[in-house]
Amino acid sequence: MSPETPPHQLVDLLGDADPGVRLRAALELGEAAYTPAAGPLVERFGHERDFQIREILTWAVLRVRDAALPLVHAALTSPHWLARLQAVHTVSKIGSPDDGPRLLALLDDPVDAVAARA
Repeated sequence: MSPETPPHQLVDLLGDADPGVRLRAALELGEAAYTPAAGPLVERFGHERDFQIREILTWAVLRVRDAALPLVHAALTSPHWLARLQAVHTVSKIGSPDDGPRLLALLDDPVDAVAARA
């Protein structure tokens, strides 16, 4: 990737087999605050196994917060436990009291890590 890599190509690289490429793509999308990437960034919550990359995904999502927040809220009910876990983590960084009921609903999540994070 280079500084000239178009954002739409960076979105495609979020699913690359190489973790370094995925990390760099998420970083560059966050730096650009590329709003159209909100959906693909949140969608990666449920598939990304690398903790460091998930942290960068959260940071990038927060950079496009207004576009991403409804998608993050939807991820709280995802069938993928990693998506729920990362969505809880992301919501906790926003710190809105409006999210309390959404998080309370996850206290009984069947995955202990999700329930504990909520």
